[in-house]
Amino acid sequence: MRKRITTTIGMLLIISGCAKNEFYSVVSDVNDGVLKKTDRPICEVDGTEYILSSKIQSYDITSTGGGNFGFNLFTGMLRAFGLKFTTKTGEVWVTTGVYSPLNYNSEIRPEQNSSLVIASQRTRATDKSFKFNIDMAMFGIGFDYYWKTPLSKLTENGLRNSLQNAVEQMKAIENPWTTKVGNIVNGMAVIQAGREAGLQEGDELEFYNVEYAWKNKPCGEYLMPVPTTIEPIATGRVQHLDTMAAAVVLDIKNSKELVDVGTVVKLKAFSQKSGAERKLLRAVKVVDMPSQQIPIDGSANKMDFSPYANVQFRSMLRENGFYLKK
Repeated sequence: MRKRITTTIGMLLIISGCAKNEFYSVVSDVNDGVLKKTDRPICEVDGTEYILSSKIQSYDITSTGGGNFGFNLFTGMLRAFGLKFTTKTGEVWVTTGVYSPLNYNSEIRPEQNSSLVIASQRTRATDKSFKFNIDMAMFGIGFDYYWKTPLSKLTENGLRNSLQNAVEQMKAIENPWTTKVGNIVNGMAVIQAGREAGLQEGDELEFYNVEYAWKNKPCGEYLMPVPTTIEPIATGRVQHLDTMAAAVVLDIKNSKELVDVGTVVKLKAFSQKSGAERKLLRAVKVVDMPSQQIPIDGSANKMDFSPYANVQFRSMLRENGFYLKK
């Protein structure tokens, strides 16, 4: 116990003295996603837990006048929207993929990567609240008009249902919450998670070094992580919090192992002062949906739902246990 208390007091003295500016600079860097320079590949040191990609596969709207508008990526159907019409029914088909950042290749389409889960969900709207007089010319002036239409709610429900389906599937394979060390300053570990993840001062963490087995090149075909020790090489308490970073006072358990950028961090226990049990949010990065432009009869403009859907998808991350990492 004396060793840990002495370490804590020593670190506080250092931070309040000559190294104060360096400390806050390093925490700020990690908070902004700037990690300590290392020879290790980025996929081994980045604290992102998952990469999410949601895609609208089809959008089908019928009008009270009998018109049918929308698209279907699988069948190739593409029917232009009328310039003005009254909505009657709607259906959106959304798929959501969850991927490991360890072997995600951003140079190819998300669906070409090996996924942890793929959720496919169709959502329909047929009630009276879906009836609305649509003026497609109004979509070109900004987001405000879109939010007022039932198309916004249909898209939102489709995205939410698909994401919730993916979250449910993940329960069968999900590991405990983790993040990674982003830098070391004055003997403290600055980790890649903070208030946004739900951490609080006093939370207890464990540190593990992990070696990654690759079939070919790093960040390519991922085989498995191999912890270098069964027991944690260090433990620590959160001492200082930023939005997406936290400084942790370390109690080294294994002098042969070095806590450094990329060291895996797990939750040991929540601070006793925090009261009720909390659940930490997982850091994710989101791949924007591809543009899908639908012609509008009588107009040179086209309708593209993707900019609206990208905003809506990000807005529902927290309610599903995630937060957006820089």
